[in-house]
Amino acid sequence: MTETLTKLRPDRDLQCYFFSPSAIAALSRTSPTGFTVSGCWREQFDWAVIEWNRDNVFEHPALRNLPDGDLSGVQLSYQEARTNCIQLDSTWYPTVDWPYLRIWAEVGKQEVVYKIPLKNYATAVGSFVSPTVQFELQGTITAGDYIELSWLDQHFNYQVTAEDTPATAINNLAYAITSNQSLGQV
Repeated sequence: MTETLTKLRPDRDLQCYFFSPSAIAALSRTSPTGFTVSGCWREQFDWAVIEWNRDNVFEHPALRNLPDGDLSGVQLSYQEARTNCIQLDSTWYPTVDWPYLRIWAEVGKQEVVYKIPLKNYATAVGSFVSPTVQFELQGTITAGDYIELSWLDQHFNYQVTAEDTPATAINNLAYAITSNQSLGQV
């Protein structure tokens, strides 16, 4: 039986990489027309990448197809669903280029990397809910005490005064956080 090999087939020549040791990811349910990537991410900077490499480095040289980076006439179309990940239209700084399709191409004798912003070509299906978190201040507060919240590189605190109740102390901490947001992020 003969088979015509085509480029970018999920069941033949796509590969999955991930940031170890804190993340793990894998391709599954691969077919000629689709695939699923699933994994576990433990840190904000974890990532998983699906890559097509024109140079097939896994098969024996006598059996693999010849390198061919010509993508003329190829049209990419796919559906993506993200669960517990940064949304495609997020305005957060792309620390690991998550909002881009990256294409390495040879122009003349130079390698050029093209970053195509996926959200410019995407159509949202359905809706999502922004994440929220709720904290509760418990116990007895005393003038001079500090209440604090910190995450990653941000740290906010408020020093309790004699006039404060738990509710006013929380409101003052919330004000300190919202008035000091950097780049729209907290």
